[in-house]
Amino acid sequence: METEWVRTIRVQGEEQKIAFFFKQWRGVQKHRFGRVLDNKTYDEYPNLSCLI
Repeated sequence: METEWVRTIRVQGEEQKIAFFFKQWRGVQKHRFGRVLDNKTYDEYPNLSCLI
């Protein structure tokens, strides 16, 4: 996966005020490839309280 592609998705989400959750770089072994993008782990979730 290309880093710039992930950054583009993140920026588009920020512009639209959409949460960004970055699961991992390639494969199924998070511990091997990591989840960090630009020195940060993204674990954002949408605010569901507005749906209640």
